[in-house]
Amino acid sequence: MRSNDLRFSRHLRFSILTLFGGVLLLYTISSFLPDSFLWGVNHLAFFKSDEKIFILVAALLLGLPFLSSRYIKIIEFVGRFNPPNKITLLIFFLIIGALGFGVFYHFRIGTDMYGDTRTLLSLLAGKHYTFSDIFSLADKEPLTRLIHQQLASFFNLDQKYTFQLVSSISGGVYLVVLLFFVRHLDGSVIWKFLIVVISLSSGVNQLFFGHVEDYTLVYLAIVLFLMFAWMVFDGKKMLVWMIIVFVVGIRLHIEMILMLPALLYVIRYVSHNKYPNLSKWLQLKRIITVVAATMVISILLYFFHFQAYRYNVGDQQEVMTKIFLPIENWLPPPHSYTLLTLNHFSDVIQQFLYTVSPAVVLIICSSIGCYRYLSWREPRIVFLLLAVFYFAIFDFTINPMLTMPRDWDLLSPAAASINFLAIALSRQLIGRSQKHSNCTFLVGVALAVSLISSSIFLINSDEEKAALRLEGIGKWTFKSYYHGSSYIINVGEKMMKDVQQQIEHREKTIQDLLPYASKPDINLSLLYYKLAVVYYERQLFDKASFNFSKALDYDPENASALKGKGLIALRSSNFNEAFKIFSFYNKQVNHPKVKDSQAIVYEQYARQLLKLQNESMEPSEIQKRLNQID
Repeated sequence: MRSNDLRFSRHLRFSILTLFGGVLLLYTISSFLPDSFLWGVNHLAFFKSDEKIFILVAALLLGLPFLSSRYIKIIEFVGRFNPPNKITLLIFFLIIGALGFGVFYHFRIGTDMYGDTRTLLSLLAGKHYTFSDIFSLADKEPLTRLIHQQLASFFNLDQKYTFQLVSSISGGVYLVVLLFFVRHLDGSVIWKFLIVVISLSSGVNQLFFGHVEDYTLVYLAIVLFLMFAWMVFDGKKMLVWMIIVFVVGIRLHIEMILMLPALLYVIRYVSHNKYPNLSKWLQLKRIITVVAATMVISILLYFFHFQAYRYNVGDQQEVMTKIFLPIENWLPPPHSYTLLTLNHFSDVIQQFLYTVSPAVVLIICSSIGCYRYLSWREPRIVFLLLAVFYFAIFDFTINPMLTMPRDWDLLSPAAASINFLAIALSRQLIGRSQKHSNCTFLVGVALAVSLISSSIFLINSDEEKAALRLEGIGKWTFKSYYHGSSYIINVGEKMMKDVQQQIEHREKTIQDLLPYASKPDINLSLLYYKLAVVYYERQLFDKASFNFSKALDYDPENASALKGKGLIALRSSNFNEAFKIFSFYNKQVNHPKVKDSQAIVYEQYARQLLKLQNESMEPSEIQKRLNQID
């Protein structure tokens, strides 16, 4: 037995060391690739060189065994401190929660690009939610929207500001709940510290940094659900609370339903002593059979109910209705992005790396490497594997156009189950290891790699860094699933306050993407159009005209670019050309229903000025009338 333990310790230490080096290497390489497929781990690419080096060196030092063994001893000593009474402890936790709220709000996300802020606020402005809406199946997140709307109304707050406050307050609540949970766990101080590291360094915590969307409260509900489940497996009577949180969570967001298989497993687990016949449903073979049956049903629904395997039209309405990614795509390479393409597998992996801490990846991979020494049939592990599995399947099949890498929050709840799985596995790893040095090494490495991943919170709170990151992920989106890429890129580049820097970035982006373009190419057309607008605003009409023309080359139906050409012709006193362009534009856009009344005015101006020019009116008088044009 002792030799077996020694083999495990050596195996564990080798796995940790190898993975630590691999994670550092991955983050280092990706720090030079801001617009590559490594968008989930390229955080350092948006820091200055000296900042990047400092973070990497600090991570390396924190993970070295001779250093980690020293500061872990201090952490263990502090962790053994017991307050004199419960009131003191409660006050301490509340102070931590308040400080957490302050930090989350201060470093709130510096762009509205993440999530769907504009659509969400428009929806809330146009509909008054009531208590009865909670029972309506037509809305997927009625309780979340009711809470935010009622708070905004009661305190007379701006709706966006209300979302930011609720997000940050949820972060403070998360900290308090986490500390209470960890304190009441049975385990070593070093393991409890590891739980805190995992929980605080996960990318999903961006939900607490003033995030304006519908996923913060449901994520908090999922965390509570998993905490109660942990207590159930510890022998505490918390099943009723699990069910209550589950029911409330479904109304916070329908994605909570993915926890149903795991909840059913807990119900069977709690009831098997009272009802012995249920014991057979706890057997691994039966669980696998049931899971396989649900997968068969899901596949049938995918093909025959949703008919999601292909698009008939491919417009936004069809994409929103079918939700899932098809296995057929009419777009030419490299944009033929489907459920079975390599780019999609890569994006799903990056999504998980983005929303969980690399410490979690390190623990799970170490556990897989040491699988012979761990108990994978432990009920808690089976429960968490069920939770992870159904979230992973959902994240894999959802259409990325609706989510990653911009709107990552739809897929973020999966991180909660993965985090708890890593926590459960780490308990076995630490408990199985006979060497305290292995435990300190594991925790030290987890803290080291978490330092790197936590840099995402600083990036997204800084407008300059957030702009660069949006530009980078937009470029990768163009090279992968393509849809919406120009929107992401434009928002990032528009955030750059220096106009000359913005122009340089826009030009470089277009040049970088030209090898991946097709014809027609609506995304490249939009990028040319946005560049032309910047030139037009600086009255560089020749360059603006060139880029408007390029926009029309890549998308002849780009009406905005055509209008831009007409404006330049008007400003350049080429009234005949301006009249032709606006006449054509109005026939295409404003017939039979007027959609752009301004263009009708421009056509009238062009007609009048052309007439005055033909009548040899003084150029100064013509210029005076030109200056009256908005």
